[in-house]
Formats: sequence, C-alpha cells, structure tokens
Amino acid sequence: MLILEPLFYKEKFRRRDLLTVIACAVGMSLFFVGKLRPQDVTGNLLALASGLCFAFYFLLLRHSSSRDVNRASSVVYGNLLVVLIAAPAGLAALPRLGLHDGLAVLYLGVVQVGVAYTLFTLGMSRGIRSLDAGIVGYIEPVLNPIWVFLVLGERPSKWALVGGAVIISAVVAHTSFKAKQGRRVITDL
Repeated sequence: MLILEPLFYKEKFRRRDLLTVIACAVGMSLFFVGKLRPQDVTGNLLALASGLCFAFYFLLLRHSSSRDVNRASSVVYGNLLVVLIAAPAGLAALPRLGLHDGLAVLYLGVVQVGVAYTLFTLGMSRGIRSLDAGIVGYIEPVLNPIWVFLVLGERPSKWALVGGAVIISAVVAHTSFKAKQGRRVITDL
C-alpha cells in the first residue's frame, strides 16, 4: 500500500508513512526471532499472499467506482466466498467442537470479524487512506499473543513483547501526528 496508493490515487508519498511501516515491520519481525524454520516456508508464503490480497482489498475499497455501491456488500460477498472455500475443513472439525469452542468461534465471527469489518468499511467510506487503515491494522497481530495469554495462559516471548511495544508506539505516533495535522487544517479554515 505504501507504494501502490500514491501510484493509484496520485497521493503524495510521505516519509512519515515509510518510517511508520518500517517500524511496524521491524516490530513484527521481532515476533519471529528464533522461530523461523525452513519447514514453515509454505505457511509463510501463504501469509505473505494473504497480506498482499488484503492490501489490494484496502486499495480497491477506495476506488472511485466503489462509491457507487455499498462497500459492505464486498465484505459480505468476500466472507461468503471464504465460507464456501473453508466449509469442508469447518464441517470436518464440527463433531470435535465442544460448547466452549463453539461459543469462542461464534464470538470471534461476530465480534472480531463482524464488528471489525463494520468499523473498517465505515472508516473507508469516510475517506480514510488505505495506508492509514493498514497501519492501524498492525495492532491486530500484537493483540493475538495477549488474547492467547489471557485465554490459554501461554506467555508471549520477550521478543514478541518488544515487537508489540515497537508496533504500538509507531501506530500511536503516526495516528497522533495525523490527528494533530487534521486539527491544524480545521483551525486554519
């Protein structure tokens, strides 16, 4: 998004955005210190492909023709496609799900996915830059080890904690600067 958004939408490339993305990438890489193995290449490549697809999704939500349709419909159709693709694996696991597991999946589907997509599409429809939405999205992987710790008691590594602190600091700094800049523009009017 850092490269494609200025190309697609003729926006100015900002050094501040580059520094934020670099800081978040460094923070994210700290999560994997000592954990990258050659046998995990397929999973890592799929994760990279998923991130690229999500970046294009962000960019396409800002496209001028997306203003003519309800952006929420793209979320619904996209998730229906995921359900169709993932249904065989989900149905195979269904008999092994207990009540706690079923409630957890229901909660994650409604709250983590449903509410998040609702807020996301509202923000995008109000003109949030794709890159800014993506930068705020860096917080989600930081929260995963926290939820795992709270629910399962698994402690995140020290490197993951440092990486999370780097990401949160970068996102807060970027967002705070953007908010101050926005207030300055409003008071100048």
